[in-house]
Parts: sequence; structure tokens; C-alpha cells
Amino acid sequence: MPRDNYSQRMAKLLTSDAEGQEFVCKMLHVSREELERRYRAEAEEIRKQEKLLMPLIEWQPSPELIAQLAHYGWGALIVMIFASFGHVWWGVLASVAWASVKEFVFDTYVERAPFKDNLQDFSFYMLGMSTALCITSVSKFC
Repeated sequence: MPRDNYSQRMAKLLTSDAEGQEFVCKMLHVSREELERRYRAEAEEIRKQEKLLMPLIEWQPSPELIAQLAHYGWGALIVMIFASFGHVWWGVLASVAWASVKEFVFDTYVERAPFKDNLQDFSFYMLGMSTALCITSVSKFC
């Protein structure tokens, strides 16, 4: 059960005074015991979900991973845009040209990035481009 405003309002009313609890009981047409049972069941469900999701919530991706995924995505996107117009190889050419200029000219002179970092970024552009080529070639045969 997702945690929503209704659940939060109900929890707030349940922990407040007796009048609030009576109001909720009348509104839902349930007894006080049934209301408390529902609240406990929902609270237990939320605890289970939080326990399952906690490793994902605590995991923080590194900035380098995010950058490499961006390079990968741009390499694939450039090819896919050209492929959508039927010009796959122009997309490959555009992707290689963009990655080369961006990594080996712009990043070298403006960002002052070392060659090793530029080469790594370039390889992720090419990996994205290769993935897009595989997707477009498979889609032509299916």
C-alpha cells in the first residue's frame, strides 16, 4: 500500500485525541478496534517496503558513473535520431565526429582533462553508438 495523504492524515488523527479517533471511525464506518488494526497493518506494510527499498535508497551513484552513462546515452541518441530518418551511417559519422571534437578538442583545451579521461569518455560514446547500431540492425530484420 502506498503511503499517501489519506494514510498520513489517518495516522495523525489516530495519535491525537479521542475525538479525532471517533471522527475517523464514524467517517469510515468501522469500530475503533478495526481502525487500529488497519493502522497497524498499514504501518507494518510500510515497514516491510522500507526494509526492501533501503539498499536502493542508501546507494548513491558516483558522479563518474553518471557521466559515463550520459556519454553512452548521447552516443546512442545521435545514431538513433539519424536512424529514425533512415540514415544510420550518417548517424554513426555524426556520433564519431561529435565525440571526437568534444573529447579531444573541447575537453582538452577548455576542461584541461587528461588524455586518459578523454579516451574513456570517447569509448563510452562509441559503446552507445554500437548499441544503437545493434538495435537498428535488429529492428530491420524483425
